[in-house]
Amino acid sequence: LRLPDEPGSGQTWRIVGIAQDAHEEYAHSPVPPTIYARYEEAPLASMAILARTAGDPLSAAEPIRRAVAAVDPDLPLFAVRDMDTLLRSEHDLNRLGMVLLALFAGTALLLATAGIYGVVAHLVGRRLREMGIRIALGALAGDVVRLVVGDSLRSALVGAAFGLGAVALLGDRLGALTPAWAGVDAGVLATAGLVVTAVALAAAWLPARRAGSVDPVSALRRE
Repeated sequence: LRLPDEPGSGQTWRIVGIAQDAHEEYAHSPVPPTIYARYEEAPLASMAILARTAGDPLSAAEPIRRAVAAVDPDLPLFAVRDMDTLLRSEHDLNRLGMVLLALFAGTALLLATAGIYGVVAHLVGRRLREMGIRIALGALAGDVVRLVVGDSLRSALVGAAFGLGAVALLGDRLGALTPAWAGVDAGVLATAGLVVTAVALAAAWLPARRAGSVDPVSALRRE
């Protein structure tokens, strides 16, 4: 094996074994191509010691420190931590990112709900005369509610279709910018579409009830 991009590119390495993948960075990140070399052939400025202990891991810190000092008293030993602490700090970082993402997603959902409700309420207000005429001619309140909710449902389905289509076309390109992108998940897309559609229906229900309870005489006088 020859590594042209590494120091000492003229050196050829002989492969003596194959090891399993090891997550040396974040657990959710893909494992990069890695080789293990003898320290004498590829010395590093610093190194880490991984020790398996029978009891409290931190109780082995002092014996390890003495063993390192016996080899070279000038070698510093720092950042002694147990594996649980390392994993917890990584999960805490991931958890913080997920919490922030959930907050932003919730805020976006609230803004979308307010926008849908405002648009539907405005459209219903413009159609009060029509609703009054429908009720005066014998339409039931349930018919008016179904009419308003049906119009909102069609608009929500059209918007969800455009959104899901955009994700299907651009999702992989945008997701490639993140280190742990695993591809577009059809289940997540379907859930998002259902949630947005349900929110649109819920936001349309109150204006629909308002339209269904309109007084025909008041609606006609308003115009």
